[in-house]
Amino acid sequence: MHETTSIQVPDDTNLAEHLETNESILIGTVEFEGPFRDGEDLLPLPGIFAIVCQSKSELELLTLDESHCLKDCLNSSEYEDNMLFFSEHCKGALLAIVHYTPAMSAAERIALKNELLAQMMTEETATQN
Repeated sequence: MHETTSIQVPDDTNLAEHLETNESILIGTVEFEGPFRDGEDLLPLPGIFAIVCQSKSELELLTLDESHCLKDCLNSSEYEDNMLFFSEHCKGALLAIVHYTPAMSAAERIALKNELLAQMMTEETATQN
């Protein structure tokens, strides 16, 4: 079963306008930049990325991961293969959002990713009860 998580944008902001202005997007307590259609617009820095599906009224989080170089990661053949898989679950546009972490070690980056995933699981459980 494919579970979805919505991503938070400010309440007073239309999603289309928000995406056009490239304002930050919150996942948990962390601000992400984007969205981006491919890795060409990204910096070659470490960070966390999320693959999202943009529908008319929301962004749906499909996956969250980390990389030592976001630009290379989101330009790789593995990423392209993953996008093909995710296109089966997305009725809108597949996009990436990123949070750069140049000052973090790999272990810190992985810990942050795991913390975000735990926050989302907690929020999802709370909304189901």
